Amino acid sequence: MIQYQPPIDFKTSFLYGNYDGLNKFPTFELNLGADTWSNITFTGNTETVRREIIHVLSSDYIHVCLIKTGTTIPFISALEFRPLNNTAYRSGSGSLQTLQRCDCAEMPSTFTRYTDDIYDRIWRPFKWTSTGTSTQSEISNLNEYRVPVNVLSTASGPDDVSEPFGFYWDATSASDQFYIYLHFAELVETPQSNQIREFNIYLNEELWYKRGRFVPDYLKVFTIYSDSKETTGKDRYTISLKKTERSTLPPIINAYEIYSVKNFSDSGTNETDVSAILNIKSTYKVIKDWQGDPCEPQDSQWDGLNCSYPSSNHSARIISLNLSSSQMTGEIISSIANLTQLNTLDLSNNSLSGQVPEFLSLLPLGVLNLKGNKFTSPLPAQLLKNQKNGSLSLSYDSVGEEKKTNKYIPAVVGTVLGLVLLAAILFGIWMIKGRKIDIERKDRQYTYSEVLEMTKNLQEKLGEGSFSIVYRGSVGDTQVAVKILNSQKTTKRDFKNEVRLLMRVHHKNLTSIVGYCDEDPYMVIIYEYMAGRSLKEYLSGISNWVERLQLALDIAQGLEYLHDGCKPAIIHRDVKTSNILLNEQFQAKLADFGLSRAYSDEGGTHVSTNHVAGTHGYIDPDYEYTKKLTEKSDVFSFGVVLLEMITRQPPLIQSRTEETIYIYRWVSMKVQNGDVREVVDPRFGRNYNVRSVQKAIELALSCTSRESSVRPTMNMVVTNLKVAAELCTHDVDAHPQDSNEISTDRERSMVPRVPPLPKTNVLMQDPLYFRGATA
Repeated sequence: MIQYQPPIDFKTSFLYGNYDGLNKFPTFELNLGADTWSNITFTGNTETVRREIIHVLSSDYIHVCLIKTGTTIPFISALEFRPLNNTAYRSGSGSLQTLQRCDCAEMPSTFTRYTDDIYDRIWRPFKWTSTGTSTQSEISNLNEYRVPVNVLSTASGPDDVSEPFGFYWDATSASDQFYIYLHFAELVETPQSNQIREFNIYLNEELWYKRGRFVPDYLKVFTIYSDSKETTGKDRYTISLKKTERSTLPPIINAYEIYSVKNFSDSGTNETDVSAILNIKSTYKVIKDWQGDPCEPQDSQWDGLNCSYPSSNHSARIISLNLSSSQMTGEIISSIANLTQLNTLDLSNNSLSGQVPEFLSLLPLGVLNLKGNKFTSPLPAQLLKNQKNGSLSLSYDSVGEEKKTNKYIPAVVGTVLGLVLLAAILFGIWMIKGRKIDIERKDRQYTYSEVLEMTKNLQEKLGEGSFSIVYRGSVGDTQVAVKILNSQKTTKRDFKNEVRLLMRVHHKNLTSIVGYCDEDPYMVIIYEYMAGRSLKEYLSGISNWVERLQLALDIAQGLEYLHDGCKPAIIHRDVKTSNILLNEQFQAKLADFGLSRAYSDEGGTHVSTNHVAGTHGYIDPDYEYTKKLTEKSDVFSFGVVLLEMITRQPPLIQSRTEETIYIYRWVSMKVQNGDVREVVDPRFGRNYNVRSVQKAIELALSCTSRESSVRPTMNMVVTNLKVAAELCTHDVDAHPQDSNEISTDRERSMVPRVPPLPKTNVLMQDPLYFRGATA
């Protein structure tokens, strides 16, 4: 199992060495997720079978599995996976399985891969029965494909200038689809000899490069690629390069790649269920043969599990879990609560202890077996109620409860007497000090007269918006911000839902709710008061990169809690610098949850809204079309905030031509050549760790990727920010003269290993920064 974000280049290799002593070539299936990737067969002892595919993940998890299909035992010699931090290989839908990747070498040579190829693609030399050419001059390979320079420095062409030249591959069926990438660079300086190299490119004798005659650039790569799937319905596909009538030199090609389209279903077990069952497996050290996807394929679901299989548009769900007699110890962990479709749970005959958790009564359980364990508390009342009304078949031991009842009677009596005494003392203190508003009351609900009292009759206004007015107040010795909502623009139902949501949010990087008032016609929410200004106001006064990075980490941890720490998850929907407040300890806290919404893990992965949500410049571009907000919408907004913190530029920048450009596009263009000094806030001077800033820029651009599926999760964001912060503590070059470029794979190997980030595709939207053309 791999926990990385898309896209990933998977490489597998198989070399049979008679490991089983049978001297018989095995045959088996190679699966990616729940689907068959390839059938593995061998034809000789020295044959290494290789399979490679560029796959876009549809979730945080992917399983690579070997499936036994006969009497022989599957094996694998090597499995490699590399995050492709580019968006050059795009298939629209489907994955790209490598058929051919050729270095058109002048003479036989060894294959090329990392470190010459920063993406670790394997380029295999092919000796053409034709004329070749090469150069020792430096070649520019700076387009999105970054073909290695040593691959581009050789090219092949026909022996006879007048003859066409090319290559072919065979399809396995008439419905096969392909993507073609041809890489060209002129190696001969033709102008000095008054010669010209010009040719047309054909696919199965039809003009493929529709722009007509093609002339390679001298010592500069140019890539011609498929802009859609190629399919002719024929058994053989042939690429032909034919010189034009006025061309004096034959056609050449330096390298090419052919990929077949492999369609995988989005089936597999629900991601939340997978995460939960893996936590259960690791916590209890389950010894069952639990490998691969828990529910898929259907005939290979894990032992002890039953799954439901909804329509093709939905993932499989775990509905039954049998862990009886599994030698489990400790308490019942909360991960079980995330199996929200569970209707049967058998934990009998283990050594589980502690309390039976309340969350079991929230699951749709029809059968629950807890017999044969060591629980030390009565069952939750709701479980017993469910048993009584017939909705739950409940099995448990009651002997321990009876013993415990008699054993702890003295302790209970003593506790009650102690509580009575404590209550009397507290009542006396309250009578002495007079009646003060209680900030810790259980329901934290206040009357409107108390609101007027705490704000001194709405004396000091802190701010005003279209939905509310905020006043300064105090509850006892605690300062508060009192938000009085506009009853014309906020419904009572929305207000109550919002209060219910806010009352369960508790995190050091989120402004906490003190209480509320629901007294017609008044709707009031009372927050802790933040003495500092907003990040928007304060940003220009922070000239230290380390301080800004710590604030970014504070914000990210707050969002991570909303997304992962709350069940159901909460989408903030309006992350921006003015909604980030700083307290007296210079700690950042996310504020203004007036737009936040929770969504159910069962019901979906987004919030639909017909009302405007978010702020222009920060809002997810997808919202304009879908009117749906997801956790990745918050990730996008955070990416914009992070770029503001790095550059001190606004989210919408006025260019010299008076055009408005988004900050993420501006940064992408500026760092195209890799130099971060073009975008870093000048106030930093030279007092910042370049690699730390590089890491933060890569992270921010990844967060603001146009495609939400390739943005990182907030958990990944937090992890990468911690790495950026760790780099600041290292005694490495704080500002090396030669290290201002966005880091390469080799440089990244110097930092702690974390989940890699998918690279933003912003540059792909501007052909000025993309050296290549579609066919």
